Amino acid sequence: MELGRIVLMINGDKALFIRRTWLTKIFVGGDVFSFLLQGGGGGLMGSGQISSINMGQKLVVIGLLVQVVFFGLSEELPWWRRHMMSLYIISLLIFARSIVRVVEYLQGFNGYIMGHEAFIYVFDAMLMFIAVSVMAYFHPGDVAREVRAAKSGRVEVEPHYKDATRMNRMGV
Repeated sequence: MELGRIVLMINGDKALFIRRTWLTKIFVGGDVFSFLLQGGGGGLMGSGQISSINMGQKLVVIGLLVQVVFFGLSEELPWWRRHMMSLYIISLLIFARSIVRVVEYLQGFNGYIMGHEAFIYVFDAMLMFIAVSVMAYFHPGDVAREVRAAKSGRVEVEPHYKDATRMNRMGV
């Protein structure tokens, strides 16, 4: 949602490889599909049958790979530096977490990552804590507020996209 608002705010639709209105739908759809695959795989792993456990592990890995692929589809828009940098940081953190989760499930229940609790703290909890902290500091509501103000005619986006790091108040 924040990426779509940033694109709207800077009139950057021409820089996208897909329509802005489809951004959230595509990424949320990919996340939901990924979570369904992971959840289904987790359910199968809990059945206790070896064949179901193996199929469940494969589904979890496929779900995690789907998440990695959808996450890798983001487009670079360097004009809105502060919020874009926060999206880059969060994307890298979630990407790293997803890669570790893929390796974790590929190794199986007896794998090194699954057998060492520190990996869960470092590559899951800590990465997500940092991501949430970055989003709390660079809150997407700031972008939404600027977009609403621009739509109401109270602000104007700087026309020099490469140098645009803020919106100018009109008449001030």
